[in-house]
Amino acid sequence: MLLSLTFFLFFSKIITKNFFLNLLLSLCFVLSFWTIYIFEIDAFRHLTSFCFFLLAIFLIEDFIMVIKNKNYDCIIIYTIILSGLFSIYIELGFIYLLFFLFFIIIKKEIEIITKNYKELIFSIFLLIIFLLPII
Repeated sequence: MLLSLTFFLFFSKIITKNFFLNLLLSLCFVLSFWTIYIFEIDAFRHLTSFCFFLLAIFLIEDFIMVIKNKNYDCIIIYTIILSGLFSIYIELGFIYLLFFLFFIIIKKEIEIITKNYKELIFSIFLLIIFLLPII
């Protein structure tokens, strides 16, 4: 269900505004080879964290805009999504961090780190607080 909602968000944001087409496309991806393969090998942690991973990937550009606009409410929501990813499947979380750094380098958004370091430190601090019960 979470994976279907994540794909629905992706298709409604990127491709089209047609509700039924987005619903059909999201269900096609949920019933595709990759998700059925993950289910068959009993990798439930990976299956559960896959939706958080995709949601975080789809929202990278929005997260950069949130940091630039200093919107702390959205930073908290995004940090909760990342803490869900890290708490369920930490290896996929580190892969996400590589995607995030690669995205910043490709988009030439390095100045967010230098100009908005307080917001990034706030986000990292919240992530650590959310992950303390796991560690």
